[in-house]
Amino acid sequence: MWNLFFWQDSDLSDWDGRDEFEDIKRLLFRSLVRQKLSLDDEVRFLVVPRAKGGVPIMIEQPRPGTKNRYWDHPISRVTSTAAVLEFVDYFDFDGLGCLDFKYVLAKISAFPEYPELVGREALLETDHVDVYLPDAPGGTAPPL
Repeated sequence: MWNLFFWQDSDLSDWDGRDEFEDIKRLLFRSLVRQKLSLDDEVRFLVVPRAKGGVPIMIEQPRPGTKNRYWDHPISRVTSTAAVLEFVDYFDFDGLGCLDFKYVLAKISAFPEYPELVGREALLETDHVDVYLPDAPGGTAPPL
């Protein structure tokens, strides 16, 4: 939707248009995913690395005194058993250009080996992860 309509229209391809697109994206997700699956906003989706040996991860590394986001924490790989990652959104570094959403933005909700990373956000390539509903009685839902 962004690439076909907003990005190609000079009246919409600015930060105000991007904010409107983000609002539309949230509404579509609520209607097409949450309502269809009868899920309230409290249910969090899990991001699970596919490869047993781990996948690349870029973890937010805050810098005091700046609002810029840095993704250069030294931990650069994660396995499916090392951390619990909650889906936040799809992510693209190019805020106003053609978007390919190469990354999944996730929040680290558990990382026993590195508890100081809990609460930080991380980026993982969409090709390397699956997004699941949390475990439910009877098993795990298929990937979204």
